[in-house]
Amino acid sequence: MWVLVYVFAFNVMPSTQMATGEWKMNPNVIFQEFSSQASCNAVKDSITVTLKDSASFAKSALGDLHAAGVTGDNVNVIFSVQCFPK
Repeated sequence: MWVLVYVFAFNVMPSTQMATGEWKMNPNVIFQEFSSQASCNAVKDSITVTLKDSASFAKSALGDLHAAGVTGDNVNVIFSVQCFPK
């Protein structure tokens, strides 16, 4: 038995003109069981590509907000995808 674990989170520092706090998405942690390492790794690869694409899209959209003066320079998108034996 194998367990797939993935975590996704982001934060944005607003511009000083708009607010003084951070915009955060609390980390989401997902667990899923698989009967084989091959199945776990196949899903891991698929999820990794999806999260990379999502991170690129979010950074691009937030870049548009930065150009409009809504957000600051600091945008962090963090994720990790791992398979572990159970």
